[in-house]
Amino acid sequence: MIVSTSAGLAQKAKELDWDELVKPTTFVKLYGPYVKSKQALNVITAALAPELAEDNIVIRTADPGPNQTRLTKGAGTPHWMRLFYSLLPTPDQGAKKIFDATFSTKWDNKTGIFISDQKIQSLPPLLLNERFQKDFLRKCREWIKPT
Repeated sequence: MIVSTSAGLAQKAKELDWDELVKPTTFVKLYGPYVKSKQALNVITAALAPELAEDNIVIRTADPGPNQTRLTKGAGTPHWMRLFYSLLPTPDQGAKKIFDATFSTKWDNKTGIFISDQKIQSLPPLLLNERFQKDFLRKCREWIKPT
């Protein structure tokens, strides 16, 4: 079982540009590179799932939700969100969501899924495209090859 953490905000971005992901040209608080990296993680999870399933490995991503962490309190967080910091759940509540995404029988052996708000969330349409996913995974593998 492989479970990585993503973010519900990743669902807001409708496209994923490889070049912008690898070398961002602009910084947008919260919605910039952070969200794009989480979106990329969701795509990689979906793309790897069939391959890993051949070895009986389940892979999924889970959204712990916003929590009281340095990230949600830091300068990269929009000012309006920092105002609500004290109202955010504590990290142990986010950890419980990750634990449930890993061990709850609710998900059976479902693989390649993104769990947020205790539901399986669908990727935006473009990112669901199998050809897009395979191409994205190919680029990832090429990018991490040792030189």
